[in-house]
Amino acid sequence: MTRLANQLRALARAESGGRMLADASPIELAPLIDDLVEGWLRIADRRAIDLGIHREAASMIGDPTLLQELISNLMDNALKYVPDGGSVTLRCASNAAADQIEIDVSDSGPGIPESVREQVFERFYRSAGTQVSGSGLGLSIAREIVRCHHGDIHIINAPQ
Repeated sequence: MTRLANQLRALARAESGGRMLADASPIELAPLIDDLVEGWLRIADRRAIDLGIHREAASMIGDPTLLQELISNLMDNALKYVPDGGSVTLRCASNAAADQIEIDVSDSGPGIPESVREQVFERFYRSAGTQVSGSGLGLSIAREIVRCHHGDIHIINAPQ
């Protein structure tokens, strides 16, 4: 119940993010990521997951709490759904040519069928047959945070 309450609070905060960003400031993303790595390593070690963190110096105007929630939700999802012994990689880099920051989380999990990729961003959506516990709010929160930071979020299948 505590996790669900925290996620609902995060969703409400993300939805009001546009107003919050009126006072946004430059944020370095590497320290935000560094603050979260220890928790991910504990999960990865327990499940023999190969965890990769590749980050370059990247800064943007934004809300640090929302951005940390975004990265945390993406990584938590990947670590939750990848099978034991799999791999999860976070990449954060600045794309100067496109004037963008790219945050990419890839994993060796089962993937999300193309037919439901939009649905997974809806509140409380849970794929049929999912054995992993959760509320179905993580990707909805992620999408709202990305939107209030004027970005896009996509799910694609990696070549491997």
